[in-house]
Amino acid sequence: MTAPTRPVLRVADAAFSADETHGHHALMAHNRLLAHSDGLGWRNMYASIAQERPWSGTMAPVHHYCIGYCIGQAGLISRWADGERSPVKGMLKARQFGSIPAHVPSTWRLDGSPDMLHIYLRRSMVHAVAEEMFGMDPDTVDLQPILGVMDPMLEQLALSVITALQRPEDAYNGLYIDQVATMAAAHLLRHYAARPAARVLSVAGGRAEPGLWRARDYVLAHLDGDLGLDVLAREAGMSQIMFAQRFTSAYGETPYKFVVRQRVERARQLLAGSDLPISEIALQTGFCSQSHLSDVFRRHVGETPKAFRHSSRAVPVGPKT
Repeated sequence: MTAPTRPVLRVADAAFSADETHGHHALMAHNRLLAHSDGLGWRNMYASIAQERPWSGTMAPVHHYCIGYCIGQAGLISRWADGERSPVKGMLKARQFGSIPAHVPSTWRLDGSPDMLHIYLRRSMVHAVAEEMFGMDPDTVDLQPILGVMDPMLEQLALSVITALQRPEDAYNGLYIDQVATMAAAHLLRHYAARPAARVLSVAGGRAEPGLWRARDYVLAHLDGDLGLDVLAREAGMSQIMFAQRFTSAYGETPYKFVVRQRVERARQLLAGSDLPISEIALQTGFCSQSHLSDVFRRHVGETPKAFRHSSRAVPVGPKT
């Protein structure tokens, strides 16, 4: 009789809403909320940007992990979490990170008016990364609180989130944000876990497995459909965390980049070889609008779909005889 296999931790299917966070942008009515991810369909991350004003108060514990990135200005912060003998004080300057303790109440005082990005990572996703990438026991996972930390890698991920919030059409593709969230979780576990991640589990080593082939074929056959990380991982017969890791190792690019590249290439083919309206081509290649296609196409090809169609059909002038 074989031993039962341990079920893989599921990554959430439902969108991550502000109701699951501290709602920090609403603690003081005069804080100005500039952007947020509600309504974008992000499942493993919630993010918001706010111009904060001086305030003080107590935050109840939430289920998920939160880091803050100071975009501009600065603030003097005092934090006192349950279990700490004395408050932690420090200046949070531009390009620095802080965090909110996840499992205990914490009392805060802010003097200053920093522009802040707050990123919440879904607990179940962080625990899945801990188990599948590092072999950690999810029940022991916790992150050390930080304040005034500079971290170039984490900053690049934060800037990716800011860009996604500023470009909601691109941000709606949850595949990209799922990967950003996974990378952020892996980085935090590697560098800021209360019990450091000791090892990285072996991956495919550059070999394409049958499950990865199935996922690639699925992408090519369903460019106009939902190609979220959950869909592709299910097609490959893997968890989302393991699929993203093995796909990138085998093909040298993330699933998100592969999907976008294939959609742009299919659009090129249709622009050059058909008379379909550009708006219809956008829908057939998985873009949510003609303007979305134009924006992504210009970034990858260097010209608009309309200009590309015109140039691809221009008849070259032969030599005079």
